[in-house]
Parts: sequence; C-alpha cells; structure tokens
Amino acid sequence: MNVSEVQNKISEWVRTESGYPVVWERPNAPRQDRAYIGILVLALVPTGTAYISPPDTNGIAEIVGHSIMSLSLSSYLNMDAARLNAINVLEELRLSLWKESVKLLFNDTGIGYLATTNNQNMGQIVGTEFEQRGVMDMNFMISSSITDDVGIIEQVEGVGEYYDVTGQLNHSVGFNAEI
Repeated sequence: MNVSEVQNKISEWVRTESGYPVVWERPNAPRQDRAYIGILVLALVPTGTAYISPPDTNGIAEIVGHSIMSLSLSSYLNMDAARLNAINVLEELRLSLWKESVKLLFNDTGIGYLATTNNQNMGQIVGTEFEQRGVMDMNFMISSSITDDVGIIEQVEGVGEYYDVTGQLNHSVGFNAEI
C-alpha cells in the first residue's frame, strides 16, 4: 500500500464517521470555509526490519515493511455547528475506531490504529468570528509492500568431504543438482 492509498482510506473513515468534508492540509495552503476536518501528515517513520518472502517460481520475492504514520486531525467548526464543540467531533472519530466496519476498512488495507496522543481545544478568534477548533494527534501503523526480482537458483554444485577421527580425508563426493 502506498501513502496515497492510506490517505484515501483515512479520508473515507473521517468523512463517513464525522459527516464533514476532509482536507489534507499542508503548510501555507489556503483554508476552505468551515466546517471541515483537516488532516496533516506529521511524520512517516519506518519501523522494524522488512520481511522478505521466499521467491516464487519466477524468482519474485515480496518485501513487506511497516511504518508509523503520525497525523494531526483538526476540526474547524462554526459557532452554529450542530455538535457541541470541535473536540467532541474528534472524540467521536476516535471512538469510531472500535467499530467493526472501521476495523475492516483499515485491516483490509494494512492500516492499524496505534494511539491518540492528545485531543485539545484550540478555539480562537478568526477575523470577527470565534472558530471552534479541536486538534487530535493520532498514530497509525501502515504496511507497505514491494516486489523484487531476486532470481532463482537453477543449479547447485559442490563437494562433500568426510574425515576420520585423526583428521585424514576418508572420502570425497561431488554432487550436481539442477532445480
């Protein structure tokens, strides 16, 4: 799975569970009108050692690795938003991770929820209006895979030698095997 596929599944989860549009934020990007959920990728950190499968009959091996994706979710709401406040929207998103439908959405695509590091009220005056804003940082484990043509062993040759207890060569056998 690549990062854009992960972003698509995260977007689907947020949009479905919150009912708000999703915007992938980046520094200095223009903001859209409220209400929406903004998501910023804070970090993508590889973790552990990749698993390399035995090659198939054509010499193709699959390499599977894991990374921790840290995201910051921000809910931007107007004062007339239907819900109580912006951090409630984020808390409902976090709680939705327990739903079987969300677990299936993520599991089928190699995404695992790890932790929520905070859920803060960051409301502020924007222009002449108060903007409800909640911020919650979350970590997800994601699996990614690639393939590599490692080739196949077609022939093995070797010599086996047997020594007696005194260390003298007793017998030598050559072998050759085609696979």
